[in-house]
Amino acid sequence: MPINPRPNVLPPQPFGGLKGHPVSSLEEVKASSIDFDGSIFYFPDIANKRIYTKTVGMDGVALLNMYELKPLPADPVEGDYITRTEFDQALARISELLSTKVTKAAAAGVA
Repeated sequence: MPINPRPNVLPPQPFGGLKGHPVSSLEEVKASSIDFDGSIFYFPDIANKRIYTKTVGMDGVALLNMYELKPLPADPVEGDYITRTEFDQALARISELLSTKVTKAAAAGVA
């Protein structure tokens, strides 16, 4: 019986990475050719803080999208929010003012 000196090894699977390459402008993305299989190609533009995507639509027309990096909004200032207790106090004060106004209007005979 022959002995197999090499164990059964599976061939390495190809990496299904992102398609595309770094660019320096939108014009470069427009000039780049892509596959017609509908897969999305990614074109990072580091200098302009953008990522472009390009794919072929169902009608055969190239579709371009641009994503732009923007800074996250600053954290809200502590004084922008009130506590539940402060809210309940303000609501009680408003209710009190409204009931006083209704009482005065009823006393004056205004309907």
